[in-house]
Amino acid sequence: MTIKTSLMIMLCVAASSSTSGFQISSTTVKSCHRQNLMTFQSSSPSIEPPPPSSSEANEDELLVSSSSSSSSSFELDMDELEVMRRDIERLKAEALVRVNLLADKVNGMEVIAEETVKSPEERVKKEDGLSRRSVGVPPKPVNSITDAVPRSRPSFQQPLSSYSNKNEKDLLVGTDWRVLFNVGREPGTWMPKTWGVSGERLLVNLEVVFSDEQLYEREDFLGSIGDSRILKILNNEITLGPSVNEGSRTFKVNNGGWRIAKGQGPMGTDVLRFYIECGHEIRHQGGDVYVPAGRIYATCGYFPLNHPRSWEKADLERQLEELRERRAAKEEEMRMESLLSIKRWSIYREVVQMTIDGQSLMSRLNDARVRDPDMNLLRLSKDGDVGLTREGGICCKVQKGVGYEYHILGRFNINSSDLHMR
Repeated sequence: MTIKTSLMIMLCVAASSSTSGFQISSTTVKSCHRQNLMTFQSSSPSIEPPPPSSSEANEDELLVSSSSSSSSSFELDMDELEVMRRDIERLKAEALVRVNLLADKVNGMEVIAEETVKSPEERVKKEDGLSRRSVGVPPKPVNSITDAVPRSRPSFQQPLSSYSNKNEKDLLVGTDWRVLFNVGREPGTWMPKTWGVSGERLLVNLEVVFSDEQLYEREDFLGSIGDSRILKILNNEITLGPSVNEGSRTFKVNNGGWRIAKGQGPMGTDVLRFYIECGHEIRHQGGDVYVPAGRIYATCGYFPLNHPRSWEKADLERQLEELRERRAAKEEEMRMESLLSIKRWSIYREVVQMTIDGQSLMSRLNDARVRDPDMNLLRLSKDGDVGLTREGGICCKVQKGVGYEYHILGRFNINSSDLHMR
């Protein structure tokens, strides 16, 4: 029976090792030994099983202790790895904080070093380089001390001491002007359909003085009687220019009136309004264009120049030019990126925003050009205190029922003259 028991133990060991592939444990040996004992007792109940030897007991105790110690050591190793991982993460976070603090200190030292630059050339060079790097434009080199000093604005035509202290409404008083009426059909006129259809034009010359004499006759076109004044016409006559069929002719006219309408022009600018009074209809023989008898009304822009001009237009032009340079630099940078690059789309959004900003600047610049026109669009008085737009409009008044309408007759040109007529 002892041999049978040993064989069964060996079979259990072989089965355990073939299924698990691990070393046999003490519990497997014990279970197989217990099963053999039960089988042996059932077959021979009168025979007592032999007690286990001391060597077998010691072997079982060693196997149990070794398995428990290996499992506890494995659990200890996992805990230590977790603690080490947490320590590493904490050290990395502390190192990142220290690096950021160090970078801030270095940047502060660089700013202090830039502020302590003594040379004007180096200071302007650094500021120019920083501003251009911020917009993606290479810095402009400083070649001399003149480049380092900021450029002053261009000087105005008149020194400050030469500006007069006259009231803006009195700047035209006593000035002489030569006026040319160019009469003919214009877009939007309400003159009869047959008037001026041939394309003929009437050129009417007159010379006037804006006197300081009060005009007591009320005229709705001028808008007010309070500051209306008399417009004097040289010899009280006008000259009609020659045509193909006839030469020049003169017509007698009466003095008129004039007034400055403050804020009545585009963008709140001032307007000069004046009129003359014709005693007869003016036309060429056989022509379809004529100036009706009565008052001829004229308007043009009025710009006082007896004070320093605003720099709004120049500043807007400078801003627009800088914006165009930045946009060109961004577009070049965008072309360097691939079509599917995220940075390319980010630059594209910046370019679109710059385009919108450019349109806004251009609109503001156009408004500023209306309020402050270029000098080549003005005709100045002899003393340079006032400028009139070189071209204006003329019209006549036509009665319509209980009211009246102003019908466009054409346009006029004006230039200062040397009549000195008082």
